[in-house]
Amino acid sequence: VSSIVRGGLVVFLWVSAFLNLDLLRTQGWLGGSDPATISERRFEDVRRALEGVSRVGYISEQQTFATRDSWAERFLLTQYALPPIILDLGPSPNLIVGNFEPTAQPDLPDNLTVVRDFGDGVMLLRKRQQ
Repeated sequence: VSSIVRGGLVVFLWVSAFLNLDLLRTQGWLGGSDPATISERRFEDVRRALEGVSRVGYISEQQTFATRDSWAERFLLTQYALPPIILDLGPSPNLIVGNFEPTAQPDLPDNLTVVRDFGDGVMLLRKRQQ
């Protein structure tokens, strides 16, 4: 019984330490340099600009099979940073969030125009009227 209690105590201490470190990180006391926090900062102005919008498109220059893991991670981090907005893959809705490499000049499709460039590779795009 004492080994079970010790094991439970060890698990409890690990979980407590993890939760406390996560709380310190999210409050900005530990630097917040993890990918989720960085993504939240990158998309903070976009989230404010899209207040009241429930669904937008999403494009990125990395939509090839060779970069699938990197592209999927960027998509998921963008979705994480923009709740409660739902991201649709591709430019299907009228408004589209562009998540590009910060140093790259993206090659946008002809039917899209830049509504606002937030810098750091983040853009809000709109379909051109046909």
